[in-house]
Amino acid sequence: MAERGWLTQHWPREWGGQDVPIWNQVIFREVMTEFNEPRGPQYTSVSWVGPAIMLHGTDAQKQLRLLVISQGRSCWARGFSEPDVGSDLAALKTRAVRNGDDYVINGSRSGPATPNGQSGSSC
Repeated sequence: MAERGWLTQHWPREWGGQDVPIWNQVIFREVMTEFNEPRGPQYTSVSWVGPAIMLHGTDAQKQLRLLVISQGRSCWARGFSEPDVGSDLAALKTRAVRNGDDYVINGSRSGPATPNGQSGSSC
């Protein structure tokens, strides 16, 4: 899908999209679903991570991440599954503790966080 430019049709051209209205992408995804095309491992990257980087990322983050997401070469995972919690975000026990200029994240993750049991290359 990425090779044909279908993965991020609604993204700006500078980041690998086709600059078409979001509705083109919505309709395309609905049609693909009718033909049992799965969301694929890029779902989180294209639907959540890429748009967040476009809105809130630094120029360096945009340069580093957006084109590779649009090309389907970057797979991001959602890391909010924990033992005895699942995806109940209110019950998470993982914490980020400030350590100088950095944060130390303590906790554990259970199960795959991407479709089809694939692990993400970024989280």
